Amino acid sequence: MFNYFGQQPSLFDRVVRLINDWQPNWRRRTENAHRDDLKDYLMNTLEEKYTVRCDDGRGLADIAVDNKIAIELKLNLNTKAEINRLDGQIGDFLEEYKSLIVVLLGNTKPEIVRQVKRNVTRRLREYEEPDPFFGLARVHTTKQVEVIVKSPYEIQKPSNDKNLPDWEFNFKLPFY
Repeated sequence: MFNYFGQQPSLFDRVVRLINDWQPNWRRRTENAHRDDLKDYLMNTLEEKYTVRCDDGRGLADIAVDNKIAIELKLNLNTKAEINRLDGQIGDFLEEYKSLIVVLLGNTKPEIVRQVKRNVTRRLREYEEPDPFFGLARVHTTKQVEVIVKSPYEIQKPSNDKNLPDWEFNFKLPFY
């Protein structure tokens, strides 16, 4: 599994791909149950050299990979208070970790997803700096953030990995 330049993808890219491939068990009703399921999935699919741990009640991210990547899950994010709390958590996690993945599970309205992405973009501006090769002409951020949405109403297509078949979802009902 190599990228365009012949390099192995970063740990962040691998974790994002794994979360995109992860299929939540929608019979689980709590955020903690989904967190434990995702943690187990990551522990079973990542190489053993990486540590995957859950929040131990100290206000850290729901899941941390190698103490570099924070993964925060939100189930059925819908109220302004929950969005504001997540925004504060995003700020805290960006101070503590190199990378952040926000996983929105369940029924989350598209306008709320857009609001979360705007909040993330606003928070990332705090970590922008001039590109060392291009100076002020181009700015890059020192943090990586991804927002992933998982809904029980969508069929998740696996990522396009050379080791996996390129699945096509063509559901056609037979004509009677």
